Amino acid sequence: MLKNKRIVIVILIMIFVVGTVIVYLDFLSAFKENGLVGIGYETQLIVGSIRDYRAIENPEFSWSESEKKKMIKYMKNNNLLLAQGIYKLNEATSYERALEIFQSEENKQ
Repeated sequence: MLKNKRIVIVILIMIFVVGTVIVYLDFLSAFKENGLVGIGYETQLIVGSIRDYRAIENPEFSWSESEKKKMIKYMKNNNLLLAQGIYKLNEATSYERALEIFQSEENKQ
C-alpha cells in the first residue's frame, strides 16, 4: 500500500514538472517570435507632423528608454523620417524588432 502511494506521488510530481517545462518553453518561444525582451503592455506611437526622431522622444510614448535611445541614434545617423500613421508595439519590444515595425524614409531636406 505504501509503495503504491509513492508511485502515485512520483507520477504526479513528474506530470507537474513536465507541465511546468512545457509552459515555460511556450512563453520563451512566444517572446523570441514576437521580438520581446520582457513582458510589457501594448503602447502606440501616432506619427503626424513630427516625423523625425523627436516623434520617438515623445514622453507619452511609453517604450523602453534604452530602446528609444538606440532608435533615435539610428534615425539620426541615417537621416530618417517615420511614415505617418499609428504604430503599435509592446513596451518591451526590442530595437531590432521595432526596425521591422516602423516604416521610414530618407529625409530629403
